[in-house]
Amino acid sequence: MAEVLEAGPDGFDLSAELDATSISTTMKTCSACHEDKPQDAFSKKAWKARQVRRCVECTTADKPVTVKSKGGGAAAASPSPRVTPAKGKATPPRAAGGGDDTELPLDSPPFKAYERKHGTMAALHRSAEGGDGKAYAELGYIYAHGNGVVPDQETACKYWIAGAAIGDVECQGTLGARYCMGNGVPMDAAEGFRYYKMSADQGCVQGLNGMATCYENAEGVAQDLDEARRLLEVALDKVHADPAAAGGAKRAKVYHDDIMTALARIDSRRRGGMGAAFAVTGERRDGTGFAEVMPQMPY
Repeated sequence: MAEVLEAGPDGFDLSAELDATSISTTMKTCSACHEDKPQDAFSKKAWKARQVRRCVECTTADKPVTVKSKGGGAAAASPSPRVTPAKGKATPPRAAGGGDDTELPLDSPPFKAYERKHGTMAALHRSAEGGDGKAYAELGYIYAHGNGVVPDQETACKYWIAGAAIGDVECQGTLGARYCMGNGVPMDAAEGFRYYKMSADQGCVQGLNGMATCYENAEGVAQDLDEARRLLEVALDKVHADPAAAGGAKRAKVYHDDIMTALARIDSRRRGGMGAAFAVTGERRDGTGFAEVMPQMPY
């Protein structure tokens, strides 16, 4: 009797376990070619897997996993993207029991079900390996802040590098700051500017703000106060238009205050001052915010 893979509501294998008396003739189904094969056709880990599995032949050929539909056909699934971290950085370690390379979007019902069964870290690794950049961002924060693990800034940056390579704006913006500060990676302002630009090109406020700082202070790029001011104005418009996209109301307010201060500082420098400026911010009685710019007078 062959064990047939069926897709359950939470994405898990709902096939019944084979009777112990039939172990010698057990056949299991490859989730890529959907053929019933004996134990020696699978790796030891794949044979023991309780969800989906690929035979050695399909694994070597990198044949994508597909889920068997109720009608007996197979719904094609794209192979997970192969992450190539920038500048030859090491690929982040895989979690023990991380599973296969099928997609598991962060915060989706299948993710939550997998998390309940295998734990948060294993679920995040599974989601990241399936191409979810937000999972890489979250893994980076876990290691950066030591949430349940020993803090490790280098490992955190490796996850962010992997996430940035598949286009996650949060990973890109965070790496911009890390390279400019030399925290978890060697200090490299030019590389920091490059990551900020990746994020800014996708309209991320963090990336726009970071690029403006680089232009203002000549970090990784020639100083250009006019370009710095232009980028800050674009970032400020985005914060006002969509606070949620900036990380929520609280984070949007922080961005707003920082940008207003930076604009005042740049204006002071353009007039020949030292650039020491600040903005007084607050809230009116009607609930609307305000910012009074107090630039330093030129010497």
